[in-house]
Amino acid sequence: MRVNKNNLINIDTRNIYVVPSTSFLIGHQNCRSCRNKVSEIRDLIYEQNIDLMFLTETWLKKDDDKLMEPIKPPGYYFRSFPRIDRGGGGIALLMKTAYLPQVESVNELSFASFQAISIILKLANRKVSLACVYKPPKSKKYTFT
Repeated sequence: MRVNKNNLINIDTRNIYVVPSTSFLIGHQNCRSCRNKVSEIRDLIYEQNIDLMFLTETWLKKDDDKLMEPIKPPGYYFRSFPRIDRGGGGIALLMKTAYLPQVESVNELSFASFQAISIILKLANRKVSLACVYKPPKSKKYTFT
């Protein structure tokens, strides 16, 4: 497919004024594999102006971070915590890079019965602790969940 560049126009963005927000919008999506939903997830985050998005059941593997670059809208940070001991599962977060200086810690908790991400950040001079927990359904091998 060839692109006809004569159909493209330049948009001057120098005079765009962005109103600062006083809210911090958090989202969650149970993906059941984010590999085939990259554009839908990116569009949801961008269109809803979500500051921090938790993803569960990402089904990503250890070295998939580069593969997931397109999931990030411009100005977002992506971090994945795949489930190592078996397929499926996995959790991730997407966050506006503007909030990275306020992040004090991002930790993964991984047990046989669940996975979780905890994040501590400073917002409006207050320490805020957030967590996302993914508890997989029971299986023949893992009956404890």
